[in-house]
Amino acid sequence: MKSPTIPEVEPQFEKEIDPFQQQVIRCETLTLSSRRR
Repeated sequence: MKSPTIPEVEPQFEKEIDPFQQQVIRCETLTLSSRRR
């Protein structure tokens, strides 16, 4: 019974973490560019 609920919650959680992941990627790119300098 837990299986059907996991797929339904997965898409919602992914969409919510999307913006947060974008910020993390930006921070990583900033650190990479600063290290290259």
